[in-house]
Amino acid sequence: MFYFICVNYNNSDYTEALIKSVINQEKDSFVIVVDNCSNEQELKKLNDIESKYNEKVRLIKSDVNLGYFGGLNLGLKGLPRNHPIVVGNNDLVYESNFTQIISQTTYPDDALVIAPNVITKDGYHQNPHCRKRVSKFRKFLYDIYFSNYIAALVLTWGSRFLNYLKGGRNNSFDQGRGYIHMGIGACYVLMPSFFKYFDELDNKVFLYGEEAYLAGQLMEVNGKIFYEPDAIVHHEESATLAKVASKTKYGYMKSSYYDYKKYL
Repeated sequence: MFYFICVNYNNSDYTEALIKSVINQEKDSFVIVVDNCSNEQELKKLNDIESKYNEKVRLIKSDVNLGYFGGLNLGLKGLPRNHPIVVGNNDLVYESNFTQIISQTTYPDDALVIAPNVITKDGYHQNPHCRKRVSKFRKFLYDIYFSNYIAALVLTWGSRFLNYLKGGRNNSFDQGRGYIHMGIGACYVLMPSFFKYFDELDNKVFLYGEEAYLAGQLMEVNGKIFYEPDAIVHHEESATLAKVASKTKYGYMKSSYYDYKKYL
């Protein structure tokens, strides 16, 4: 049995698309949907979705917004830990052989987390998010980015312009399977070995920085993240956060950066 946990917040249509992709898996699978205090209209949709797929879905309603990893941790409570557990956003669609790839592949003992091949609508591979630890120069740029909002806008514009000159963002050349330092936060596969050390994910932050905190969590026990390019999941890319004003997003990121930078 594979368990998939996703966090929903006012975008239940994405959640149903995820469920459809999970119930079509070749391995027996079940979805836990954690709702992070959505509005009444969205909750009604979720109740209808749970009724529609009742044998394959369980809905957990939180009275408060727990944030991303906080919501995933609520979904983890009480689940058996002897099989991989897939955790992630709700704006994901899994390829039909996703569970088969994970279950039939032998991973190193210290690979506590598997990072799948997360592909956005424009074909960008979001993993490997960071194959090695971040360089001093890149940390310097991050320090400038988080010094103030104007600096962040300038650096963001510069990065987009460089990507435009290069013909768009592209990391399709770096798709070898193996150890990576950080995987994109949209989706992780927590292996049974993860739960030998931890009961849940480190949820110090409400949003943003989860990748670094997970890397730091694994470093504490000499665990690692392993990139699996054959396990493919399609990502709508921050469907929830698209509704949040950019300055608010920046505030979320800055509030946690100076704590998690030590894990980069």
